[in-house]
Amino acid sequence: MSQKTNIKKLILLVKLLIEEKEECESICHDAKREFEESIMQAHYDFNVHDDALDGNAQKPSNDGNDDTSNSEKHSDETVPDIASEEQEKPHHPAWIKKLYRKIAIITHPDKMQSSASAAMKERFLDIYRRSKICLESYDYMSVIIFATDIDVKIPKDEVIKSGIIDTENKKLRSEISSIKNSVYWQWANSTPEEKEKILKDFVTSRGWMSKENQRKKSRKGAGSHPGKSISQMKKSKILKEKK
Repeated sequence: MSQKTNIKKLILLVKLLIEEKEECESICHDAKREFEESIMQAHYDFNVHDDALDGNAQKPSNDGNDDTSNSEKHSDETVPDIASEEQEKPHHPAWIKKLYRKIAIITHPDKMQSSASAAMKERFLDIYRRSKICLESYDYMSVIIFATDIDVKIPKDEVIKSGIIDTENKKLRSEISSIKNSVYWQWANSTPEEKEKILKDFVTSRGWMSKENQRKKSRKGAGSHPGKSISQMKKSKILKEKK
């Protein structure tokens, strides 16, 4: 990366990528709920057995005949290595500690100007707390962003040399790409007709249309939903044949 690069623009780009990722996650969260509700409705309409949805997968029984005693089970558990846990954690680079101190001087409750508004004090306190957590968890990129939010000067040379911005940029782009390649993103950006096609493909992939599955009903007994026949389902929206 060139030393002449405008670091403020690079940090702003990372912030925009973070916002884009959060927006994509929100869209996929809503799409996931809608997609799963559609699947459950289709499962109910077909009334076929599916271990993943019916929850009837066999679980290991615990009838008291287990040859392994409780003491033996506990002996297999990993005992925490206290000595290892007490080992000194990696040191923070001097530049990030200095940057954090500049943030703390402005945002620490004891350092705030008494004339600051209640909203400003609340905002600064939030930045102080979050930047402290980010430093302790080695999330240096977030510390840098907090610094820019309150106009603290960024040590350009050290930040560029660390490669943090490039690494974060690539990571965010990769995560956004993964989200946009998910079935939930596809569902969120599909027309009603395309959603029907996605559901039909799902039904086929789960084998719900097979004769074997048609014999394994999800619900049994008097008064329970009998399940629709294939001919009935072809008339529904889920298996509506294209003309």
